Amino acid sequence: MFRRLFKIKKGVSPLIATVLLIAFSVALGAVVMSWGRSFITSQTESVEGESSKQMRCSLDILLDWVEINGYDQVCFINNTGTNATLRMIVDNIGNEEIIGIKVQLVEADGDVSNYDDNTKVSSGFAQKYEFNLGARSDFSGISFASLIPKIKIPGSSQGVLCSNNNLDIEEVFECE
Repeated sequence: MFRRLFKIKKGVSPLIATVLLIAFSVALGAVVMSWGRSFITSQTESVEGESSKQMRCSLDILLDWVEINGYDQVCFINNTGTNATLRMIVDNIGNEEIIGIKVQLVEADGDVSNYDDNTKVSSGFAQKYEFNLGARSDFSGISFASLIPKIKIPGSSQGVLCSNNNLDIEEVFECE
């Protein structure tokens, strides 16, 4: 009886096997197409948003230091034992309103500091900024300052930094 069980071989007919393989292939193709469509849509939206930001930053944002008597208006006040202060006047000569700035400082001793200010500056206007650097007994000055503008992008709840449009200054002198 045991041998009889193995002699009876019944399987799926070739026609039904072919239909099942075709149905499985079509279903798998539909899943891949659905995933591919959503993937391509999300990638397209991401690239559009980033290119919109890059275009606006490159074409519409332009900052410069205000000059008085040939000197950029960027300096620091060193009140020994009390707070040191960075003072700067920035001119927005681009076509876009700036909704804030980020300032990165490299002090002469190598310390790096970041400061944010959310003061809006309309196109064609200048803005004075002062950043409290804290109490410093050993403050040795600022060797590098970089100002990064922040703009509003439609569809974004927060401002976006235009990191490719920095305003840099190599040496910051003490205010007179």
